[in-house]
Amino acid sequence: VTFTATVSSNNGVPGNGAVISFRDNGIEVGTGTLTSGVASVTTSGLTLGTHPMTAVYGGYAAYRAATSNVVAQGINQNSTTTVLGSTPSPSFVGQPVTLTAAVTPSGAGTPTGTVSFKLGNTVLGTGTLSGGVASLVTRFSSAANRLVQAAYSGDAGNTGSTGKTLTYFPSALL
Repeated sequence: VTFTATVSSNNGVPGNGAVISFRDNGIEVGTGTLTSGVASVTTSGLTLGTHPMTAVYGGYAAYRAATSNVVAQGINQNSTTTVLGSTPSPSFVGQPVTLTAAVTPSGAGTPTGTVSFKLGNTVLGTGTLSGGVASLVTRFSSAANRLVQAAYSGDAGNTGSTGKTLTYFPSALL
């Protein structure tokens, strides 16, 4: 998140080089150097929730110290998209099949946690995400359509999501 403060007074704009402190509920999260009356800071350290942010100018010579109005900055979870795939495809009855779910966030970061692989309402097993990908190896015991889904449970920075249903049909051996 980037915060920007503009400093001015009846005496004009303070000189370049003054330091502006950007604060979350009074605790400094970063500083910016004033250039032509404007200072900015970028931070990735804010947790989920609403943060009461202020910009504080310490004052100098003809310019009194000042604190901005509070700005409520909300930090939300990323939405995610889960995509399910399988290999080999097609496969045969009894052959190992690797189900793979890739979870992509709408914003920065890599999702963590688990993905449940489901056959209808029955959980076939779970896989732990590594680099946004989880896998499960399973076998199907008969030649029949299978409706398989992958459901990501979410984590502190990412919402859960369920991928589109994959229809899987293992062939009988000839």
